[in-house]
Amino acid sequence: MGFLDGFFGIFQTKQAKLEKKPEQPNHGASWNAPSGVKNPFPASLNAYAHHGYLYAAVNRVIEDLSALDLRLYQGKGKEAKEITDHALIDLLEQPSLQVDGFLFREQVTLDLILSGSCYILLLGPNEQPDSIIRLHPDEVKIVTDQTGIVGYEHTSSGSTVVYPPERVVTGRNASYAKGTKGLYGTGAIEPLNKELAADLNAQKLASQASSQGHPSVLIAPKDVTDIWPEETRRAISDRYNKLARSGGALTLSGTAEVTPLNLSPKDMEFQAVRTMAMQVISATIGVAPTILGLPSANFATAKQSALVYWSIQQKRAKRIEIMLNQIAKLYAPDLYFKHDFSSVEVLQDLKNAQLERVVKLVELGIPVRKAMAFENIGEGLFEDEQQDTERFNLDEKSAGTIIKLFEAQERKATPLQEDVKKKLIEK
Repeated sequence: MGFLDGFFGIFQTKQAKLEKKPEQPNHGASWNAPSGVKNPFPASLNAYAHHGYLYAAVNRVIEDLSALDLRLYQGKGKEAKEITDHALIDLLEQPSLQVDGFLFREQVTLDLILSGSCYILLLGPNEQPDSIIRLHPDEVKIVTDQTGIVGYEHTSSGSTVVYPPERVVTGRNASYAKGTKGLYGTGAIEPLNKELAADLNAQKLASQASSQGHPSVLIAPKDVTDIWPEETRRAISDRYNKLARSGGALTLSGTAEVTPLNLSPKDMEFQAVRTMAMQVISATIGVAPTILGLPSANFATAKQSALVYWSIQQKRAKRIEIMLNQIAKLYAPDLYFKHDFSSVEVLQDLKNAQLERVVKLVELGIPVRKAMAFENIGEGLFEDEQQDTERFNLDEKSAGTIIKLFEAQERKATPLQEDVKKKLIEK
């Protein structure tokens, strides 16, 4: 019996060690990778240049996000103030001599969307970088050991270097991969891989079919007892190939049977295939066809699509901000970036709707501050008498709504509120 227990014990699972007070994650043997860990799915950014609809969708996103003002703030809550003159602002406006700030932000966002991971290298001898550059995702491998990430291996045109973790700022999407593969985010190219391949093949077949004057065919004697000699077959083939290129008529001295060898794009329902590919790309990238200028059912549908689109971009902006804030903390621990969405009309409509609800709450007798706090707006609007009222920049509808708030108040307005009301009326 003891022999059998020992024999079968070989196949039993080793007893796990109990960690009552864990101090570090449980990294397996795969984390010992001194030569770097490859991305489990190559970025394949070439699809960005080869597929028209994917290019249009991704380009719209990276241009819209990069065109937003990126504002620098210091402090939190009521103590927060915008910084308009800082070395960090200059760095983001011109990250390096070859790349301007707009292109840099476009490139980083492109990498994040398509490959799932993006990398920024901090250049310079000091902790605060003199310039920053983007590293191509396909050229980066993450070097790990049992403690975690110990470096980033970069290979370009045969030259390989390893950068320490503190000199590389990374951003990535979520991933469901296990082990070291989970250090790479999941990009849009991975789930779109088969869709893009099918759509590109459909394009190739349609292009090939449109370039031919006639389809490829099989020409054979109609009478099974008739056998054409090799010279006859070659002559018919040469003449048909010439006919396919330049047009004309093919004349035979006997009866023949012509059988097409390929299917037309219509036969394979390529229109449905291509439409489905566009829908999947729109859903994956988060860009509705109406955003790209394609016709929609009605105005309400287009407006709702725009609202969903900008809601997605706000989340992407948050991910970019987290990455850039790692650089900001090298200058001061309380510095951080925020994208300014005030120029986005559809989002301002939401704010106007919030203000309208605040007016209704005030009319019910709720104080303005509580009503605005309930709608999570108006932070800092009613501070102390040192409030800079010149900073108010509201459209006509929003200004009218704020004026209604003051008019609905039964109690006497403070001097600051009177000043704000006066300036809004003047506008």
